[in-house]
Amino acid sequence: MKIIDLINCLSKAELGEIRFALKAHSRQSLLKLFDGIVKRRHNINPEKADLFQLVYNEPYAVEKDYLIRNELRLLTQQLEAFVIKDSISAKLRENPSFGSLHLLRRYEKYGALNLYEKEWRKQFRTQKDQKAWDQMADLLYEKARYLRNHKELSVALLKEIAKLTNDAIRYESRHAQEKIRKAELENAFANRSLQAYIPEHQMPEVNYGLFFKPSGEDALLEYLRLRIKSYQASGEKKLAIIHRLIDLYPGVCIFRKEYKNDIYLLWATVGLEHFLAADFEKAQEAYEKTTEVAVTLRLPFDPKIFFNMMSNLMKLKRYEEIVTLVRKRWTDIRNNKTLIYRFEYLLAMSHIFLNEPDAAYKLIHQGINKRPESEYYNFRFLYAICFYLMDDVDRFEREVNNINQKIKYRPPIEREYPVLGQLFAAFTRYKFYLTDKNEQLMLKSDIHKKITEHDKRIPLFKEFLITKWLIGQLT
Repeated sequence: MKIIDLINCLSKAELGEIRFALKAHSRQSLLKLFDGIVKRRHNINPEKADLFQLVYNEPYAVEKDYLIRNELRLLTQQLEAFVIKDSISAKLRENPSFGSLHLLRRYEKYGALNLYEKEWRKQFRTQKDQKAWDQMADLLYEKARYLRNHKELSVALLKEIAKLTNDAIRYESRHAQEKIRKAELENAFANRSLQAYIPEHQMPEVNYGLFFKPSGEDALLEYLRLRIKSYQASGEKKLAIIHRLIDLYPGVCIFRKEYKNDIYLLWATVGLEHFLAADFEKAQEAYEKTTEVAVTLRLPFDPKIFFNMMSNLMKLKRYEEIVTLVRKRWTDIRNNKTLIYRFEYLLAMSHIFLNEPDAAYKLIHQGINKRPESEYYNFRFLYAICFYLMDDVDRFEREVNNINQKIKYRPPIEREYPVLGQLFAAFTRYKFYLTDKNEQLMLKSDIHKKITEHDKRIPLFKEFLITKWLIGQLT
């Protein structure tokens, strides 16, 4: 009987702990059964009738056999849970860092973010001192995940995440090298021992790379290899790889349930690649497929992919649809600290293109100077645009001057903002200061020329939403 073998694996002290826990259990029949089996544990096959009589205080009957079987199943579950918890506790006592990620996740769950960051630094120093490469890598991946979920998106943040993950790969590699060296040692010992009995036995040369080469018959290995390649490719080559992954997906998720949701990411990637290739209609088709998959799999709302979808609708000039969809999802969006300002900017610019400056202005919060640099300048230009469309010339001109002063004394990292500052200053002069028609036409032509020139130097400068609005005003 399995439960007898399980009980025989426990010490007297552990049996006492289990009995104490069962005394507090709502099902007291488990305690009676446990006591009865412990007394009879030296009997390999205790009689069911005896156990039934002990638990239910009535004679055993075949038609009631399911009752005692159910009690035995529940008691076995309790014993197995105790063994698992005890093993985890023992490992935690041997290596306190074993539960570090669980501790960090608990702090994060209940909003103790300052405590999270302090504890993370402490744990990372400890693991570094011990040269625990795998634990260091886990902590770096954890920190990257934490930053994505809790910090505003910016160039600096992306650089930090890239560095964290790059370091994690380095430490994973060190850990893997150590494990391979240990395996090589065991392998050499086994072969050397074999030579003692068979002198002619040759020590084999093991090519560990063979273990990672894909097999044409193994869909899972090909799938994983192509997933890696998909991150290294771009354009048409990447699309071909993604479509091959979509073909492999049905066979892969049968055996690996953890990849079930990959199809959602694959279609979203198809949409993004078409978007980057400026094929917005095909991107929209892929994003519609992405939405269909999300509904089918009942996936939670993904703000990042949703943002990409809205960006594509912006390229298609479907502004009313953006306003409707974003406002419909606003409850989910406003709790996302990493993308909330980008959604507000996208929504505000949709209102601008719909000539609704009042609605756009309401989306601009006070204290924008605390935002990442790109978001700060986006909203400063948005302020100016709102004032212009509201026919508030004084505030428009003052805002343009303030932007250029800020750029002069604290030049931004992104190259487009100083250029936009100059263009807006020229636009102000064109609109409100020049009265001669020829001078107006010359300045207008000069602004168009500068936009074209800068589009060659700054990738997709003409596609920048603020630039597009400015071009529209000059048309």
